[in-house]
Amino acid sequence: MTSYHSHPPKAYRRFESVCTQAPNAIAVVHEGKPVTYQQLQTQVLERSEALIRQGLADHPYMPLMANRCLEYLITMLACCKLGITYVSIEPSTPSKRLIAVLEQLGCNHLLLLGQPTDLRPDPTLTCFRLDDCGTLCSDGPALRQPIRRRLDDASVITVMFTSGTTGVPKGVRISQDGLLNLVDNVQQQVQGKPRSYVHHSSIGFDAALFEVWVPLLTGACVTLQPSEFNIDALDHCVRAASCDVLLLTTSLFHLVAQHRLSMLEAVRVLYVGGEVLKPVHARALLLANPRITLVNGYGPTENTVFSTWYSLNKPEDAERDVIPIGQFLHQVHGKIVDAKLQEVEVGTPGELLLTGANLALGYLDEALTPTRFLQLPEGTYYRTGDYVIQDEHGMLFYQGRIDEQVKIKGFRVEIAEVEHALTQLPGVAQAVVQAHVMNDLENSLHAFIVFRHGSPTIEESKLMSLLGDRLPHYMVPRRIHYLAELPLTANGKVDKRSLQPPEKAAVVSPQAGSAVLEIWSGILGTRNLQLEHSIYGYGASSLSVVMAHSRINEILGRTTPFDEVARLSTFQEWVQYYATHADPVTSLRSQHGNH
Repeated sequence: MTSYHSHPPKAYRRFESVCTQAPNAIAVVHEGKPVTYQQLQTQVLERSEALIRQGLADHPYMPLMANRCLEYLITMLACCKLGITYVSIEPSTPSKRLIAVLEQLGCNHLLLLGQPTDLRPDPTLTCFRLDDCGTLCSDGPALRQPIRRRLDDASVITVMFTSGTTGVPKGVRISQDGLLNLVDNVQQQVQGKPRSYVHHSSIGFDAALFEVWVPLLTGACVTLQPSEFNIDALDHCVRAASCDVLLLTTSLFHLVAQHRLSMLEAVRVLYVGGEVLKPVHARALLLANPRITLVNGYGPTENTVFSTWYSLNKPEDAERDVIPIGQFLHQVHGKIVDAKLQEVEVGTPGELLLTGANLALGYLDEALTPTRFLQLPEGTYYRTGDYVIQDEHGMLFYQGRIDEQVKIKGFRVEIAEVEHALTQLPGVAQAVVQAHVMNDLENSLHAFIVFRHGSPTIEESKLMSLLGDRLPHYMVPRRIHYLAELPLTANGKVDKRSLQPPEKAAVVSPQAGSAVLEIWSGILGTRNLQLEHSIYGYGASSLSVVMAHSRINEILGRTTPFDEVARLSTFQEWVQYYATHADPVTSLRSQHGNH
């Protein structure tokens, strides 16, 4: 038995305290079935013993490939009890990226939860699964000898991987103290009462730390949304759970504000973050739901989800051109510096450095840690790479990025990593990737590439497929544009300002007599869509599919199921679907024209 088993870390002791105080309170709701804290704790103890029997408790890291499910939460808590650092991995993770992650962890094992029994991400891995009786079993090669633990490994609760400039994902070591400080800050903000939360984010996204650990360490209830994301399922889950504390990425909130504000009727505290919050959508929410508090949060994964936040309680709070990212959380500190790391005066923009209780314990790659975690005379600070400005009232305002890092669907993406992956593809000589705003809603990546022999040697769809084997979905560009050569400035540098996606259309004429095509043209901001073409070839994303579905249903006054339209891949399929499941397209066109 590992020594960590007898002395559980701080986070697990907090969970034990909740179980003791409220054993019969509902901890988790999964697939409509409630689980009490006492029941959850019993299953966690059983799972921890199973991990010990399999020899997994001797390893510092436990990679978990899972969807949002009860078994994932049980295993996560069991790892916490044993002092094992759990690592959440999405089932959609490309195999090459998965291997890169496991190599950094020094693991050849993977625990698969809720996955098909024939799934084997790589033949060199030892895969652990739960059989039909709930027993943990394995197949594949024998476990490697455990790697040597670092002195502070017991303080690390999880490792979260973010995009890296070298093409290798960076593993951020999240501390127990940082997680607990986040939990305490949220609990204080929601006034400490047990609440109802919904876990809908990707398990590999730092928002999942908020959605899972905050409720479980404060005696609240967390409802797990079904694995596949769609706005109908989220709407249903939020309502069914009577969710009163919710976290949405900013781009998803903007979409909800435009099309599903009623979804937030019961929510009392809504956290948003990841991108710049638009005042118009904040005002719309605060007008529709006067009892809600909207919290505009900011923070890198390296400082445990949120570092600053700003609360809006009434429409007047959003009556400004730019909404601040607010002030530091309790026990979080920072300073604004110039290029020489000297503090700037109030009102002067500079780079934000962060320190305090939320600070991560560096990266898995120890050589990378000192490049971002600075040892200054007053302590360790994380270089955010973000420009901010502080006003005379102490409010922080986000000003932009210093480097070429962007947020896509709430995930942090290093442009250099995408460019590196593109140049590894057959025939590609040069690649430049830029982020552009789609339909005033979300950032999207566009790639501009030059082939070695001048003309394209491979189709765009094939390039997309190859990229999907190397990069997670949110890092794959919406479109790849072929160029004979990259434009240069007078100084011989790439002229990125001249690299623009196809011109957006202010007004798009009806195409092929289809208002469905009209609506899609408006959403994608692109002329000359053809019915037989794929919507994804024009840069459609899950959010734009949600928008199209919502707008067409709104015009028709129908409630066609989202999961049906989500399977449609061409514009022609969309037209045919609505021709058979709703009023004829001619009727749709007339209503759309009168809108």
